[in-house]
Amino acid sequence: MRNARLLAILLVAATVLVDLVAVSAVAGSHGFPPEWPHPALVVLVALAMSQVSLAAIWMGWGRTWLSWRTLILVLTIVVWSRLFECSVAPEELDDIATIYGLLLSAQCIGVLLPSCLARRAGIKLIQDGDVKQAREPDRVRRQWQFSLGYLLSWITVVAVSLGALLHAFDYRVVWRASTLLSPRSAVSPLAHAALALAALWTALGTGRPRLRGVALSLTTVGAIAAVHTLVEPSGGGRAYAAVCVLQVVWLLASLWVVRVAGYRIVRERRASLPDRS
Repeated sequence: MRNARLLAILLVAATVLVDLVAVSAVAGSHGFPPEWPHPALVVLVALAMSQVSLAAIWMGWGRTWLSWRTLILVLTIVVWSRLFECSVAPEELDDIATIYGLLLSAQCIGVLLPSCLARRAGIKLIQDGDVKQAREPDRVRRQWQFSLGYLLSWITVVAVSLGALLHAFDYRVVWRASTLLSPRSAVSPLAHAALALAALWTALGTGRPRLRGVALSLTTVGAIAAVHTLVEPSGGGRAYAAVCVLQVVWLLASLWVVRVAGYRIVRERRASLPDRS
């Protein structure tokens, strides 16, 4: 357990450091703000997509209090939407932040819904040697009992989340951005969500490692093709392909740290079986 916490702390520290380097590269680029597809901007977008997906994965599969997982996800979306506005179009702060915030929120929904369905189907995230986590009978009885501290944590999370969302989203822009609700606009966030889920299965799944690798490769190619064909048919295919590849690399690197900490995603009936991957 101590090793897992140490790895988590090191992972968060490395993530923050990489983000600071990427933001510094964008801010220090010639002719700020840089125009797409500037390499520093491509890296920043890939980091944003991957880290928002990681926050959504943690919310969907984590075992800590749901309230704090929700707060981390909301703050991740808010911070990255504001970083986008400062890096892409600082003269259109509210518009850019709201649009990217909506896209990142849609991406999180695309990760959370399949994760919740998988957990309802009996798929669990467990740690090596923690077989009781998936079969503990008292856990079902305790999940509907709320302590005072748990209730206070939700009150705090709701208050902070509402304040952060009001700071990040201009709701007048939400009403004007009707094109974001079209089926075509949903392709990009769903593609990024699919990449996150495929990377999650590849990194933390058990058995058939080659099949998991092939599935991730096909998902990456499919995401690039879908967005390039439906969303950006006029150009930018190479830049978007780079975003997807970098996103997958960061997702795999981060989730592999979780795997090294001993966590696996298994079916409940296989929770007591050894890992064969």
